[in-house]
Amino acid sequence: MYYENNSQNPDKQILSELLDKRIVISAKLDSLQSEFAIKFPKYKSLKYQNRIIKIAHIQKEIDKNTQLITYFLGDNNLYTFTITQEEVIFQKNANTNVIVSKIDKLKLGLVTQKNIDESSNNLYDLLLKDQIDQSKNNLVIIPDNILNYIPFEILQNNNNQYLIEDFTLSYNGSVRLLLELNNDFFNYDLPNYWVGFSPQYDGNKQLSSNTDEIEIISKMLDGKSFIGKASSKENLFLNNTDHSILHLAMHAEIDNNNPMYNKLIFSDGDLTSSEIYVSNNKANLAVLSACNTGFGKLEKGEGVMSMARAFHFSGIPSIIMSLWKVPDKETKKIMISFYKNLKKGLPKNKALQNAKLEYLKSTNDKILQHPYYWSGFVLTGNNQALPNNNAIFYYVFGSFLLLILLYIIYKRFYN
Repeated sequence: MYYENNSQNPDKQILSELLDKRIVISAKLDSLQSEFAIKFPKYKSLKYQNRIIKIAHIQKEIDKNTQLITYFLGDNNLYTFTITQEEVIFQKNANTNVIVSKIDKLKLGLVTQKNIDESSNNLYDLLLKDQIDQSKNNLVIIPDNILNYIPFEILQNNNNQYLIEDFTLSYNGSVRLLLELNNDFFNYDLPNYWVGFSPQYDGNKQLSSNTDEIEIISKMLDGKSFIGKASSKENLFLNNTDHSILHLAMHAEIDNNNPMYNKLIFSDGDLTSSEIYVSNNKANLAVLSACNTGFGKLEKGEGVMSMARAFHFSGIPSIIMSLWKVPDKETKKIMISFYKNLKKGLPKNKALQNAKLEYLKSTNDKILQHPYYWSGFVLTGNNQALPNNNAIFYYVFGSFLLLILLYIIYKRFYN
């Protein structure tokens, strides 16, 4: 119905038939949901629970080095809660119109690769200066409205230092979602570590580095890769429940009218957000190495209806997503560095922070040091370090050596 309605010459007969089918399907769905509510009362209570989350509960769930800043952009002013284990600070901040104007200026400077120092400094003062606790360097941001479209790590203090130089960052859609995604239920124990997908495209749609990105990371992590025609929706759904990391290096397209039709472009067709929502994904992390995967239509009370959001609701607790059309070559560098850090056992937010800082240190070109090239990818969801196949191997091997050593000591002194 969506495609027919948006065609140049919609067929009224086809639309009528589709509408009749939708009415029948909707009736069946209502009946099925009523049956579920009767047979599975726990499902009903979970689906329709309106339990209020108390601030004291949030404080118990975060560690002593973490601060949570949640924003609400009202009609007239910005309001913030800063929550740590020890205290809660509520503030009424700057005028909404001023903040929106500064964010628009920052976004324009990012995509046009112009100097953003002034708008970056201004937004640091408006959004963080009086809110942030300098002693706690793990920062969790819960943005609201247009704040969802900027990476906070590029905001600069009075010394012109980027926030990312002193803080690890991650993002979440809401406090409730943050607590849910940190639930042990989402800590999957899976047989394989990594699987990557990189379709090949024709003409001006070609990506210059996505295949190299997948091949290098696959070799580094001893993972499985699907390249070219093999990078299909079919192969994704054959491998989306037994790998700890799903890595998708491909084109994405955003539908600003209907976010359910946001899509990733595989070799055998498009994977829409609506399909992702109803899929049964089971991975600890999805890396959406594609353009605009964190972008989407803003829905009041829901946030950004992005590809990343769809993956969260399909069962994946951590997503790395992009906020704009990220450059292909720089993406490759940052992703390879990110996985090297992840392989060392670092938490996901720390691995991404280090990858961005390493990129800046290794890049002498002032143009390529612009935040446009390195800050487009952000982490949403939980920060937990991932189980590492190599780490497990070294742990087992080390334990084996320790047992041998203890046996030798025992034989020497007790025989």
